[in-house]
Amino acid sequence: MCRQLEDLLGEEIVQGVAVVPHGSVQALIDSGKGDLVPRKKFEFLDQGNSHTVHKSSCSAAEYISGIAASLKTGDILITLISGGGSTLVALPKPPLTLEDKMSVVQLMKSHGVAKLEQDLVHKNLSLIKGGGLSEMAAPAKVISVILSDLPHALSAQVSGGLTSTDSSTPQQALEILQKYHLGEKAPKAVIDLLAKDAQEAKSRKLYEVSPNIVFSGPNRRRDTSNTINIVAGTEEIAVRGILQECNELGIPAKNVIQSASNTNTAENGLLLACISQYVTSLLTRRNNSHTESDIVSVELECIKMGMTKTELKEIARISEDAKNAKKPVCLIFNSEVTVHLRGSGKGGPCQETALATAIYLKQRHRQHEALQACDVQLLSIDSDGTDGGTNVAGALANHEQAECIVNGKTAQEYLDNNDSFNFYKHLENGRYHVTTGPTGTDIQNLQILLIRNRSW
Repeated sequence: MCRQLEDLLGEEIVQGVAVVPHGSVQALIDSGKGDLVPRKKFEFLDQGNSHTVHKSSCSAAEYISGIAASLKTGDILITLISGGGSTLVALPKPPLTLEDKMSVVQLMKSHGVAKLEQDLVHKNLSLIKGGGLSEMAAPAKVISVILSDLPHALSAQVSGGLTSTDSSTPQQALEILQKYHLGEKAPKAVIDLLAKDAQEAKSRKLYEVSPNIVFSGPNRRRDTSNTINIVAGTEEIAVRGILQECNELGIPAKNVIQSASNTNTAENGLLLACISQYVTSLLTRRNNSHTESDIVSVELECIKMGMTKTELKEIARISEDAKNAKKPVCLIFNSEVTVHLRGSGKGGPCQETALATAIYLKQRHRQHEALQACDVQLLSIDSDGTDGGTNVAGALANHEQAECIVNGKTAQEYLDNNDSFNFYKHLENGRYHVTTGPTGTDIQNLQILLIRNRSW
């Protein structure tokens, strides 16, 4: 995005700053994508990994906040925002320290707090998020170009909504921490600040002055009337490209909408295995009472995990099309998935989803003839090419992987230690790892199921 802006505006750019994960610029160059790197108008703040808050997150936030605050009437601030920015820039509200913020981040990750819930807590502890950057830049105009890793309706909240109005409240942040039993584990300064803000908010009327100005807490006025937010890319664009490719290949395909978003990797793996069983049952359907009973049973299981009857009917329809054409079925998932940190291993949500799916497929494979009669493959990748801060985009998964002993450990042991990266690294010399190099684009994770009847 920075390179495109540099090419478009050239010498009109007075100052450019890019906050990026550590090593990402060199990684682009090393992977033959040096043409994506700006040549002369941008200063790079090479930060730590984009999946956790660190000391340089605070220094980066202070630096860009200083630039924003120095602007005056007639100036224009163009912000280029992609996923991952919520941890690349962090500016805690006083009296919080960076250590307080880092502690809360780690606690939320280790207790499986959903990403959108984490973002809400972040915004209520931040000076720069929830429209704070736009407010600092006033009276200058702000144009924000966003590559979204969130559902379309929430695209303006990418990276904590640096230039977007925030209507969340300190009370909601407190309730999220309490929901995951973190009220007594989080730093006292965090709880005290949220409780104080929530109490003061109760003593005054919360109201919206205009679509761009929201009072959502004491002394917390976020005026983004000086800002235009433009969502330039979403996961929907990527999904449309996949659907078009499948159409050209004659493969029945569907983007599956999950009503239960923000699942963790284990829950997502279980759902993907369950849907795989559902599709294989349809592809091998024999029109007898035993088969129909199996289909109804797995359909109900999918519904319990958040699938709607409407979505399942659509999956059944394209499965029937695939059966008639003797073609595979392609199902595309793009929900936000979080890692519940339990161990000390290495990995990311995409690799961990792949490993969890392989394990659940193995458990079901032994008991269900339909799964045995079909080939089920999962591609689980991060669109930025660096899943969980590793140097791979994700992994390919199937049930056979879960039967392997890798360096003396089972697949389940690797999963329990959040060590999906090393499982796939050492499984058949990394054969199932997917390596793209950094793409420069973060528009959410993708899981793609490809299922075919082996007899075709």
